[in-house]
Amino acid sequence: MKIAALIGFAKRSGKITLGRKATIKALEKGKVCLILLASDAGLSLKREIINLASSMGVKVVSGDSKRDIGKAVGREVCSVLGFTDRRMAEGVMELEQNKGLRVSENNGIFEQGANGQDERLRNRGKDSHEHDR
Repeated sequence: MKIAALIGFAKRSGKITLGRKATIKALEKGKVCLILLASDAGLSLKREIINLASSMGVKVVSGDSKRDIGKAVGREVCSVLGFTDRRMAEGVMELEQNKGLRVSENNGIFEQGANGQDERLRNRGKDSHEHDR
């Protein structure tokens, strides 16, 4: 699942705060589990959110651009949002930790090879259509 899909699902479930004011308000009330900050957000906004989140013990993840995050929540742009559901926050953290990997159409895992091309990590077992001879 991509992060945009997870953000969209969280929005439809009512499990996120959108924008600076709403996120700060929920953060101060202890309702935010994780903050997603756009990579191209303003420096003053980044400092404000990171300092407040740090003082509250909440992690901040730098994500996609303001436009990409905005598109995921049905806005033109969105610089900051907060996840109020722990499971969804854990899902975002899991995606963030594994973003070097991607899953192919047939669920094979790919990893960037030494020459910069994707190399498939194959299952060492036999496929169902292979038979012992």
